[in-house]
Amino acid sequence: MINPKIINPNTIKSYADLASPKLKGKVCLRDRSNVYNQSLVADQIVLRGQKSTAAWIKGMIANLADEVYRGDIALTRAIAEGYCGVGLVNSYYVARMLAGDNGKNDQSLAKNVKVKYPSPSHVNISGAGVVKYAKNKSEAIKLMEFLTSPTGAEGYARGSHEYPLKGYGNNPILKQFGGFRFDGVSANALGSQIQAAIRLMAANGWD
Repeated sequence: MINPKIINPNTIKSYADLASPKLKGKVCLRDRSNVYNQSLVADQIVLRGQKSTAAWIKGMIANLADEVYRGDIALTRAIAEGYCGVGLVNSYYVARMLAGDNGKNDQSLAKNVKVKYPSPSHVNISGAGVVKYAKNKSEAIKLMEFLTSPTGAEGYARGSHEYPLKGYGNNPILKQFGGFRFDGVSANALGSQIQAAIRLMAANGWD
């Protein structure tokens, strides 16, 4: 996410760009305990290896404008208010702010930022499953089938502002953000690297 008054959105094309010395003092991040950060670092380990990912972390930490933040809303506010120019957030938090879910003040602040998807993009997922000893398995399966149907997906996107399995679910804010290119890293691959990601973040100064 970018404050276009501070940084030209066209200059940010990939996650690697956040480590550029040109962004010294302009980057904001969530703290390393945030599961979204851990997932992203695991993603980068899969794609780039530990050595390159460690260098990337060091570069971003060197570019920090302020202390790390506990969550996406606080980080979005910081970027919107000009404390920093760019940061890593999940798009649906910005969408919630723009929709007015958090009140008029946050809705106004969110208008100061631009969502920019790196190419390719890391994707976090919301999943569902049926446990082995569930008492109502057939009903649970029907619920999951509904949630992944066009009708269910539309309601899901409207309520949570997350992208459904396909398209935008007629959510005007998601349409405004546009599409993205998934980097193809599976959930299983991410899970296999989470502990390595946590160690790498701690070893390279991500508080």
